[in-house]
Amino acid sequence: MGNKFKAFIANNGLWLLIALHTVGIFGLAAIEFDFFVRLTPVVLLLSAILLIEAHENYKPNIWIFLIICFVLGFVAELVGTKTGFPFGDYYYGRALGPAIAKVPVVIGINWFLMAMASAYLVKKIFDNRILQTLFAAVLMVFLDFWIEPVAQLLDYWQWESPYVPLMNYLGWFAVSLLMQIAFQFTIAQEKNRLASGYFFVVLLFFVVLNFVL
Repeated sequence: MGNKFKAFIANNGLWLLIALHTVGIFGLAAIEFDFFVRLTPVVLLLSAILLIEAHENYKPNIWIFLIICFVLGFVAELVGTKTGFPFGDYYYGRALGPAIAKVPVVIGINWFLMAMASAYLVKKIFDNRILQTLFAAVLMVFLDFWIEPVAQLLDYWQWESPYVPLMNYLGWFAVSLLMQIAFQFTIAQEKNRLASGYFFVVLLFFVVLNFVL
């Protein structure tokens, strides 16, 4: 896409993300629950496009980081659903769209989005790369803490147990840590004007849904 479009996204992308998720909240809570749930994969893909467009470089590092996160996340979910490791015993619903071996393809994109958002937010706080890596992984777990109750209501995934196991959060931290290490070796020195703002958009989206659904 052209430089003008990239500039537009860099300047207005956050407002687009806010609008997209605000419509999602109202749609899920008050308009047509099933319809808006089915839009989840579309929202994730649009969010990924916006974050990539807001990145200062198209290639190769942003694509390398995306591929690493996608593969790590998808493989972790694939192993997790088959064995219960590293997250616990769970299975996916239909809300996240097309799946391979019962794992939605878009879940890899979701891992990429959360890893990138957390990494760039923490980068604003710490200069030390080790602290950046550790705290960004913690932030990804913090996001999941708010996602989990809503995810089951939306039929993203379901736990075999009546509660979210502690193992899930430990597994999330381990996978997140690998992604944050990859971040340091790929795009940590590059700039993205949208990623840190995306973190707060997603966090508020799920915090609000925890209270309105």
